[in-house]
Amino acid sequence: MLILTVAGWVTFSALIAKSIFIGGLVSNICFGWLKRDLTGLLNGSASPSKIKFIFRYYLRLAVVVMVLYCLIKLQMVHTVGLVLGLSTVIIGISITAIAEAKKTGLMLT
Repeated sequence: MLILTVAGWVTFSALIAKSIFIGGLVSNICFGWLKRDLTGLLNGSASPSKIKFIFRYYLRLAVVVMVLYCLIKLQMVHTVGLVLGLSTVIIGISITAIAEAKKTGLMLT
């Protein structure tokens, strides 16, 4: 996220860099909440925990949508920078998966 933020600032503008940073922050916070909820769900096998997980999932989704809507509507961020920032978790997971696949020999170079 930091590399993309700095690259956006050097290459484009401070607004793009701010948008990438905010998108990455929202994405990482949401991913952390999801990790916490999934850990709780997988540790307990009771049915109410599944309902609680589903409720929290949709609540988290609604909060993220509202935050993103407000940021875009109030023109506080650049949309392309925001989308790039929101992609940081996926980019990080992809890089890690490719590195592990190469290390274990599952991927031909």
